[in-house]
Amino acid sequence: MKIKNIIINNFRNLDKLEINFDMESNYIVGENNLGKSNLLDALYTTFSNRKFEEDDYGDLSRNIEIIIKLILNDAEIGFFGDEFNPRDKSSITLRYFQSPDDAYPNLICENTGDSIPTHYIKQVHFMKYQSTESPNKELRFTSKSSAGNIFGSIVDAYINRDVVNNTFLNISNVENLTKYINERLGKLKGFSQYDIKAMVANNVTELLSNLFYLSDGKHRIDKTGCGVQFIAMATLNIIGQIMELYKKRGQNFSEQLYTDSNGQKILPIIVALDEPEVHLHPYLQRALISYYKSILCNKDLEFLELLKMMFEIDGLDGQLLVVTHSSEILLDDFKNIIRFYQKGDKTGVISGSSLINSFHGAAKKQLIMRFKDIRETFFSHAVVIVEGETEYGCLPYFAESLGINLDDKCISIVMAKGEKSIKPLRNLFSYFKIPSVIIYDGDVRDQHEQEIDDVYFTSGKCLEDDIVDSLYVRGELDTIKKIAFEIDDNVNNCLFDLKYVKKWFEYLEKNMDDYVPKKLTDVEDDDQAEFCVLYKIWYLRHKGILTGRIIGSNTPADSIPWCYVEALKRASELV
Repeated sequence: MKIKNIIINNFRNLDKLEINFDMESNYIVGENNLGKSNLLDALYTTFSNRKFEEDDYGDLSRNIEIIIKLILNDAEIGFFGDEFNPRDKSSITLRYFQSPDDAYPNLICENTGDSIPTHYIKQVHFMKYQSTESPNKELRFTSKSSAGNIFGSIVDAYINRDVVNNTFLNISNVENLTKYINERLGKLKGFSQYDIKAMVANNVTELLSNLFYLSDGKHRIDKTGCGVQFIAMATLNIIGQIMELYKKRGQNFSEQLYTDSNGQKILPIIVALDEPEVHLHPYLQRALISYYKSILCNKDLEFLELLKMMFEIDGLDGQLLVVTHSSEILLDDFKNIIRFYQKGDKTGVISGSSLINSFHGAAKKQLIMRFKDIRETFFSHAVVIVEGETEYGCLPYFAESLGINLDDKCISIVMAKGEKSIKPLRNLFSYFKIPSVIIYDGDVRDQHEQEIDDVYFTSGKCLEDDIVDSLYVRGELDTIKKIAFEIDDNVNNCLFDLKYVKKWFEYLEKNMDDYVPKKLTDVEDDDQAEFCVLYKIWYLRHKGILTGRIIGSNTPADSIPWCYVEALKRASELV
């Protein structure tokens, strides 16, 4: 049982919002205070069959409505009684709603219009983890939370086995110790007056809970680093919540399962993680999400063994929802992204799962291959797209020189790795409501002049062409030489013979009929044509991110080529 679609009306800041979900994993991104966690709260309230509180109403004159389309497999048909979509038995759409005047919500099957008991909604097992929970509480065996609940159940299972002796303590010694303690505590007025005494727990599970604690082998878990505590808490969470479902009073656990075509007993669940990256370094962030994905599709054999040991079930049928502010969490591709964005004074949402038919062939393949490189852009307010490595290396320095803080303004610089990749990237960003600015090399101007919105071209053939000309006309000849030396300190020993320069003379459309091989030290500073063309060739032959950084860090603000100045200013305006 998985969420295909949800429509939210009047829940806190979420109104008239429709979201489509991927059937396996969904990464919910966007800036702060847009309602990402509110989405999880709306789902939790609904699937827990809880009432909405007064603070949940965005408008107290209107109902809160949560309309959810669920996808069912064949074994799950009947989980909602006789209710299902008559046109498609593999789906059902439910409307969970409450008016401000009602004490409790109502539940209607949208497919049939029938009102159904609200407790049916609990057939969807929604399990939520929040990183705001305290590891000190969650990881104590003596608590009633995840670790305590799991530990108690394991101990109970051990004690209830058919074993001869389950005596864990010498009773005589315990009684003597108890007497010894109380003889001393009894000297205190408050203890003797109210007959307060030290007692030994009658319940063996309670007794043993105080005997054991979690440790990394050197320290108690609460004395380890935050990262260790949070990874332990996050991985315990799902078993803890299944345990709560397993032990729930008035509910037959076996009725929450379905049997698949192979006779396997499967528990359908939806797992929601709210900012699981807290206190975890990048590798642990990726490892945690990979772990959740593997257990939800039954690829972790040890977890399957644990499910069998503790609950007598064979696997899970899971869907993953993750609210995150970390690009490291985004492990799949753009179809798994759900992006919240500011839409006027409202919150808007774009679902990548709706994009699946918008890209085809080579463009789609390339975007999927590039996803890891561009995933940070889904958190940005604007994007500047450039063709190659040198521009990519330059732009952050150009922005700094112009007084534009890319981080403050959440502007991403994206390298397209070729002009043909720019349009698919721009279309992708546009779909996710991320405005973009494009800088093309001038050598492809004829192919892209029809692209008029926030598109810029170098004046010459490329960045290297423009930067040398711009520096030269402003008298920054020493800067040109300094950049060349920092690119490669062997610059003055290199012979620019015909073989070395021929390709680049042709590219720059320069006549080399009278060219005589020389070194850069042989070039006169006042010979603008030869000086500029040979330094351009040196830069071009050393294209790359490092060269871009050297150019960007050495170029004065007044010498930055016009197209880069205007593009960066425009990106800043789009934020």
